[in-house]
Amino acid sequence: EVEPAQDVAEAVQNGAEAVQDGSDDVTQSEAEPAQDGAEAVQDGAETVQDGAVEGEDVASRSLAAKPLSMVVPMQELVAVERQDEQAYGLQGGLAPVDADLHGAPPPMECEVEVDVEEDPSVIAQVHATEAAYPGPAQLEHRAKGGKYSAKKPFWSTLTDARYETAFWSNRKVLHLQFDIRGSGISYKSGDAIGVLPCNDSQLVCDTLERLRLQPETVIHIAGTDPSEDPTPHIPRPCSLRHAFTHCLDLTGCASRKSVLRVLAEHCTDASHKRTLMFFTSLAGSQAYSHEMLEQQPSLLDLLNRFSSCQPPLDALLNVLPSLQPRLYSITNAPTQDPDNVQVALSVVQFKTMYGMRKGVASSWLENLAAPLLDGEPAPPVYVPVFLKRASDFKHPSDLSAPIIMVGPGTGVAPFRGFLLTRRAAIAQAAAEGKEPCAGPSYLFFGCRREDEDYIYRSELQELHKEGTLGHLRVAFSRAQDHKVFVQHLMAEDAAALANLVLNHGAYVFVCGDGAHMAKDVHAALVNALAQEGGLGVLGAEQKLEVAGQEMRYVCDVWS
Repeated sequence: EVEPAQDVAEAVQNGAEAVQDGSDDVTQSEAEPAQDGAEAVQDGAETVQDGAVEGEDVASRSLAAKPLSMVVPMQELVAVERQDEQAYGLQGGLAPVDADLHGAPPPMECEVEVDVEEDPSVIAQVHATEAAYPGPAQLEHRAKGGKYSAKKPFWSTLTDARYETAFWSNRKVLHLQFDIRGSGISYKSGDAIGVLPCNDSQLVCDTLERLRLQPETVIHIAGTDPSEDPTPHIPRPCSLRHAFTHCLDLTGCASRKSVLRVLAEHCTDASHKRTLMFFTSLAGSQAYSHEMLEQQPSLLDLLNRFSSCQPPLDALLNVLPSLQPRLYSITNAPTQDPDNVQVALSVVQFKTMYGMRKGVASSWLENLAAPLLDGEPAPPVYVPVFLKRASDFKHPSDLSAPIIMVGPGTGVAPFRGFLLTRRAAIAQAAAEGKEPCAGPSYLFFGCRREDEDYIYRSELQELHKEGTLGHLRVAFSRAQDHKVFVQHLMAEDAAALANLVLNHGAYVFVCGDGAHMAKDVHAALVNALAQEGGLGVLGAEQKLEVAGQEMRYVCDVWS
């Protein structure tokens, strides 16, 4: 039992989406797009959402409406499992003296030159411009035909926000709405919206302090080759605070061996240098995979771990990647609301050997949305966005074509848009006196529990009740003793699915976790066609391959 008076605020702050777990644990990654993410949409999608109380935000779930005590499932944030370091060649966090460094790349030649601005008037002007960012030039920018980009986005206003997960869950999913009126953007269901995030301000300050740099320092960057621009993502001039906040990837850079190699080159401790080089070597591939890719250290984590490392600014700017946009599937439809785009995203937070990690974009967006979530008045909140059109992940133009949609967690986001588009098409046909002739439709959705993370529950149930959606199949993975995922429900409907695919040319769309769910769903489809369709495994695989070429089997997944 927990006392809500002590628990609610804490649970709302600490609950978060973590690492995916099979079919129901899907995140629209910060890094991966819908994709990040995609942290771009797709990352999406680090993805599981709530239907515990429809249409209410956290502020409206007041303590006064709750009993004095209530029983909720005890849950902890998922932690990335730590492996035995000796199994991949480390001892006490360091590579041994005799470590095999064969295959480590040679030192990189620095192609960046940095000059520090000393003119007080120039410094003041730069600071004033950055303090007013986004300024009139950014806010008033309009692209012809609504064709914005990461370099020149549309600054949309964030107009609505609510949590889609139960307040007691260790997961948080945000439903956000961006106003695109006057932008010229014309979207369709299946499209994604790109968002340009910012790094956490405390992380920026701590990183600059560790590097012994002043945030307010204004710099000019040039390339050693005048004909090349090695850092097109960094404006000239700008402050270090601006560059490290808006331009540089501080959390995903450890995945780049070029970054590790530069850090190694500027260690005064031989064991530190050797370990960083070991991560870039052939023999250190397993150590690199676990400690860099899986544990995901930030630049600050690496600098703190290898305390003798003190890289110069020009060397860092030469290798640090640019901060990438995150792509999120649009979850509404233009027929419903052409002036706004809505997304659903998981607020990513998980534990690693380096401590707590937060998703760059999801945490940033949650902070921006705080006044809306709390129901408090606040000045307009601007977010830089651009449209990413779907090439093949879109609702069939033929309403009579059967459609099978598989989207656990926030993977259901684009399918909400599909169904709203479908509803409008049916209504239009009826208004014109035509028989709608909507084909069979299936939606396979998965989450933990109905009262925890059944996102868009009331809407999906209404779409099913009215007939827009023919079959709503929901897998609750933790509502019973054994886990149930979407692929298990697909196995139950194998005969119907095989008939639709083989005899009626059904379209199959899969959205969500590519590391686990998509593979399991593919296996379920293969089994259905092989056993119920009589094709055998090889024949089923070939059928799905052809369906993919014909854009009748389309996946939008992230890992």
